[in-house]
Amino acid sequence: MFKKFLANLGHGGAKVNLVLNRDQFKLGELVDGEIHIYGGNVEQQINHIEVSLTVESYHDEHFYTHIIQKIPFSSSFVIESHEHKVLPFQLTLPKHGLISGNFVSYYFKTHLDIMGAVDHKDKDYIYIHPSFELQNILNALEQLGFREKHDSRKPKKYGQEFELYPTHVYRNQIEEIEFIPILHEDGIQLMFEVDLYSFGHERELKRDLFIANSLLQNVNELISYFQQVLNEMIGHNSKLGHGISSTISYGHHYPNHHPSHHKGLGAAAGAIGGFAAGMLGGMALEKMLDDDENDNDFFAGDSDDSFDDFFDGDNE
Repeated sequence: MFKKFLANLGHGGAKVNLVLNRDQFKLGELVDGEIHIYGGNVEQQINHIEVSLTVESYHDEHFYTHIIQKIPFSSSFVIESHEHKVLPFQLTLPKHGLISGNFVSYYFKTHLDIMGAVDHKDKDYIYIHPSFELQNILNALEQLGFREKHDSRKPKKYGQEFELYPTHVYRNQIEEIEFIPILHEDGIQLMFEVDLYSFGHERELKRDLFIANSLLQNVNELISYFQQVLNEMIGHNSKLGHGISSTISYGHHYPNHHPSHHKGLGAAAGAIGGFAAGMLGGMALEKMLDDDENDNDFFAGDSDDSFDDFFDGDNE
């Protein structure tokens, strides 16, 4: 009787442990493993087992926690004293979402619901790496001497912002580069910003880039591509000459490609909603986009004033 009392309080009761075959993934990959249930010192009735995939993110000085998916396992059963049960576990990660970083983390929480007793929970963190194509972009920029900043991969209004700083080749010309990727079936669109040193002042230049899948497969070609883009932007800055700090948006850069998806912000918000905000949850997405409902002409025409919205207007 005393053992039963203690078990109901969580001392010597049944426990659960999710054991994954690995903890490093890319979006869209299969997660598999086993759920281990260990009986305690007494027989106990298990109401159910549930595993939830959760993302935690930090945006605009607030932390957000969102359950992406809940997976119920097994109906009610009895676990005998010191019995060991094993259940197979599989889950396919969503194809679109935030990438893990200093401000984004993922974990599985396994909940063992025990009748009339303190439930037992298990927490297992996983790491979501960039896709092959996005990683190639980062690799190419790394080869050019850029490194991700601590604040990189923060969720923003329209997606996840990557921030990099130069370590050698461009360090006297560029303070930092920032980009927000928008995933398309035929490539990756980058809302690309370069903060340049300009005669003692800072000047921001922004471009809308599209990189086709064929180019994304080859890091060496990507290195040449970004060299061309950066050198053009630096040259453009030199032509502007002396002046106070400024933000200048100009042109679109689609090498050998003319995408049909250069549409209004509504389309972009949908794409990024899948890429990022879907992971933050509906309420967070609504809060993040509330102020942008009337900005549906982002990609329409040649006006670039709304480009700043992609970076929250952060002209530092």
